[in-house]
Amino acid sequence: MASSPTIKNDRLYIGTQEGILYCFDATPDDNGDGVINQQDFDEGVNDPPNAQYDRIWMYQTGYWIESTPAVTSNRVYVGSHDGFLYCLNAQTGTYVWSYNTSTIDNEGQRFQRSIASSPSLYKQKVIFSATDGTMFCLNATNGDYLWSYKAGLGGDRNSPAIAYDRVYIGSYTVIMVPPYMYQGKLFCVDVNTGQPLWNYTAESTVHFCSVADGKVYFGISNFWVEPDYVYCLNAYSGKYIWRYEVGDYILSTPVIANEKLYVTSYDQAIYCFGGSET
Repeated sequence: MASSPTIKNDRLYIGTQEGILYCFDATPDDNGDGVINQQDFDEGVNDPPNAQYDRIWMYQTGYWIESTPAVTSNRVYVGSHDGFLYCLNAQTGTYVWSYNTSTIDNEGQRFQRSIASSPSLYKQKVIFSATDGTMFCLNATNGDYLWSYKAGLGGDRNSPAIAYDRVYIGSYTVIMVPPYMYQGKLFCVDVNTGQPLWNYTAESTVHFCSVADGKVYFGISNFWVEPDYVYCLNAYSGKYIWRYEVGDYILSTPVIANEKLYVTSYDQAIYCFGGSET
């Protein structure tokens, strides 16, 4: 499998390197004995004809799916490395609409984008980023284009975080003079218009971020030199609040629970911040 699974309404949605989005029964106790065993997953145990391991449906895209699906009660949204964002019926897998992020320039040359990030849903909008750093906002109902914003050079798999009618996403830029060093960037834009509100420069690439209690948290990955940090900024103004040095680069999403912040690092440690730190 390539993407992370999403579970909604007792169904599990996941993408694969073959470009297939699968929907499975997330509670496959077919014989009702209260125990999930191998028999429950086998074809023919209270399953529809030709069922395979409690698969409900599958949908083929044009290339591999690394994007984690975003699911509502009746729609599923997922990006593919073919450059399309797909919207499908969550119950049946039926195609609803798709949006092609690739463009053609004035000379007729195609610029092929790729989508590895997970879409975010907010007030009838679906917001996602392509691997070149372009963030798109579409009407979640019909796929109509609303706005786009070029947030640096990309963050590969970076997904937008949304709060306070703002969109936050990490990326990087390059200083175009020797020694051509990377600079990390956290961008904040208006969720309704895509207009930039502020950005914050860090030492190196900014990856996934999380937002809570008026603060935005993120880690950086400085692959060439040390050190690496966890950052905390004011979510409204982008003003620096604090940072903490960790032992290696951070590619994970900070997790906030019970008024504590949890971050993992490639130094094989889990960091927990609480109280006055957060």
